[in-house]
Amino acid sequence: MRASASGSAAQPVPLRARILAALAAVALLSAPQAAGAEPGAHAAIVGGAAAAAGQLPWLAYIHRAEGGGAYEWCTGTVVAANLVLTAAHCVEDVSSGTLDPAADFTVVTGSPDWSDAAHDEVSAVTQVIPDKTSIETSNNGINVVGDAALLQLTTSTTAPSVTLYDGSDAALSAPGTPATIAGWGITSPTAGAGPETLQQGPSVIQEQGWCYDEQQTQFQATAQMCAIDAPSYATSACDGDSGGPLLVEASGAWTEVGITSSSATCDTQRPDIFTRVDYVRAWVEGWIAVLPAPPPPAAPQPSAGPSTPAPAPTTSLTVPDVGYYSGKSAQRAGRVAVTLEPRGLTSLRLRFNLSCPHGSWRGPFTTAERVGPLALKLSAGAWRFSTTFRDRRGWHYAVAGAFSTFGTAHGTLAVKNGDASCATKVLDWRAAIHGG
Repeated sequence: MRASASGSAAQPVPLRARILAALAAVALLSAPQAAGAEPGAHAAIVGGAAAAAGQLPWLAYIHRAEGGGAYEWCTGTVVAANLVLTAAHCVEDVSSGTLDPAADFTVVTGSPDWSDAAHDEVSAVTQVIPDKTSIETSNNGINVVGDAALLQLTTSTTAPSVTLYDGSDAALSAPGTPATIAGWGITSPTAGAGPETLQQGPSVIQEQGWCYDEQQTQFQATAQMCAIDAPSYATSACDGDSGGPLLVEASGAWTEVGITSSSATCDTQRPDIFTRVDYVRAWVEGWIAVLPAPPPPAAPQPSAGPSTPAPAPTTSLTVPDVGYYSGKSAQRAGRVAVTLEPRGLTSLRLRFNLSCPHGSWRGPFTTAERVGPLALKLSAGAWRFSTTFRDRRGWHYAVAGAFSTFGTAHGTLAVKNGDASCATKVLDWRAAIHGG
């Protein structure tokens, strides 16, 4: 559901000019207007309406250049000054796990109109961080469970952060709850491009059993939710709305409860599928802690004469909880477990498969190592470790990770056999604490 378009190639230009010039080409690809239609008017997200200035201020437009003038776009939400939440399938080939380069992305925040140069904040992307749990394929295509990703912005935004649903207030995700979908997606299945202005529309959260039936058993209630604009059946998410929010308003406060993952060909008669925000919230908050945004520059203070220089600031980052952390890698059946003690990392257990020549797979294999203790090092705002070693078979391992203060850890691992003929690729992993 990320949308794509193409255009003519252009010479390199400064970032703001490049994004506005590239996105301006979208208007040239719009479907022809009906006779008598107001010039520049759009139908909406499929049946919705344009967001006003200052409305839904957390929304982010995500643009990915493909070269030769071609591009794709998605929607996202600001969750920290330097992080935007979107869908994993917006940043990678989900069937292969290949990430799109961070350098290809540009993010626009600060205004519902991406072409509003006076108010837009345009940023490049430093890092792409996917968090899909699994992929299921069927006659209906690919279903990404845990379809979420973060984009780390090079330049922090002043846009406010959206409130993420933590599951504590069941009323916010209960069947029958009115909700709002939003994004810059195309406004009909035949439209060639999305609108300049953010679109929004009403929807209603549905009972999980009904979602399961509609998805022909491809739906996973623990990680997904669905919504449809009943009884009107007038709105739907569409291509380009991927990664955008499913929002619920209660007592004047907005909460993001879902991340747009898939839609049945923009059909208003079929439900939209969302990743549950409470399913990925701890992961998001872990990254917010690991990648704190740089503080804004201090305002100059009038000087009353010579003074003693202020002492250098010290970090206040809390040391992570000690205990046994276990979780999954991005590989099917992959597992990771580590033990953190006050003196450092003391054990490491991996479960993985090796890819061998001619497309064959071997495994799963399990290795357990006593390490160290391997001390954690404070780097880039997080407590980190990295280690390489060989086992008795001569296989080579490279494992790195970072611990948050939320009882979670994440990192990468890679394994090669003795002659390097079989190997994993570099895999992402994440784990949660199970004891103190």
